[in-house]
Amino acid sequence: WGQGFRKIFLISIHGPNELALKTAVRELYEYDEVLAVYFNPYTVIREEVLKEGFDEAWLEASILYAALKVLGKDHLTEKYLKKVSEEKIIHVPGLSEITRKGGYTGFRYTDFTQHMPWRQNINSERGLKLLKEAANTLAELSISLEKYINYLKEKGFKYYV
Repeated sequence: WGQGFRKIFLISIHGPNELALKTAVRELYEYDEVLAVYFNPYTVIREEVLKEGFDEAWLEASILYAALKVLGKDHLTEKYLKKVSEEKIIHVPGLSEITRKGGYTGFRYTDFTQHMPWRQNINSERGLKLLKEAANTLAELSISLEKYINYLKEKGFKYYV
């Protein structure tokens, strides 16, 4: 707070971070009376992409390539965009049963494509539009946080913003 921050947003698109980040936001408020917001852009853009017939691997690659484009590093993606590869099916005993039954566990990848399988038609322009949509939602969250702060002030709650 000494640096002048008045709104804190924790942003991560990586699903396994979610529990830790939500806990951090909660503990900032409970123990330090600091308001923060956790935001995962996937929550905004995932459903739209699935309705269009794409999957999470396509979405992840498209937004990662878009991010590289924004950073001026899109030349790094050229060889991957041209790559044509069949998806490998790698059976991991027990894993599908755990997730199908609602369980969650750590997973050690034996092949990179288990984490992010190759997809054709990766579209960094579409990924950029999706990132902008998520950014617009983040801006709206900032306005909503301001409303919440004002409400708390009116009610006389102590916290740091």
